[in-house]
Amino acid sequence: MAPKSRRQFGRGSHPAATFSHDVLQAIAAEQCVADPASGSSVLPGTKVYHDAEHRNSLLRLGDGGIALSVYQFSGTYLSLAMDIPGQMQGRLRPGYRLAIDIDGSASRPQTIFARLNAQTADDKIVLHEALVLSQGARRVDFDLETLPGQGVDAAWVDIIFSRPRMVDIRLQRVQMELGSA
Repeated sequence: MAPKSRRQFGRGSHPAATFSHDVLQAIAAEQCVADPASGSSVLPGTKVYHDAEHRNSLLRLGDGGIALSVYQFSGTYLSLAMDIPGQMQGRLRPGYRLAIDIDGSASRPQTIFARLNAQTADDKIVLHEALVLSQGARRVDFDLETLPGQGVDAAWVDIIFSRPRMVDIRLQRVQMELGSA
């Protein structure tokens, strides 16, 4: 589904388009995956990655979003890699900002990292922010001033959970919003 577009004013006096995309709206049916393999697609445009050789985890998708129950986990990270839709990706350049709103909870505070990955023909640019997920909404803003003026060829956001063990994590909403800086 294409991102929604609306008009809003940025810092300047000229209106700029703001594009919004709800990643979890792609959940079409209830499903449950036990011990998902690294690189597994869990939603259109969303894959799970990890470095755990041994794991005991359960990933559930449904109306309530994504629920992840991690018991034993020998790895250092578990990541949800989410593609940035083409209409937004084509506008990733200086003068814009990308905000990621994460509404979720964890059975105990969990350090997560939001990482923006932008690929050009010649380079890969990585921007990241750390936050703690316990209960409620969190926002990460990426200032895109370091991106090349001509834009990027590919882009995605990783939501990375650091050493998840003995924790229940629920993501009710992951919203990407691109607007003028």
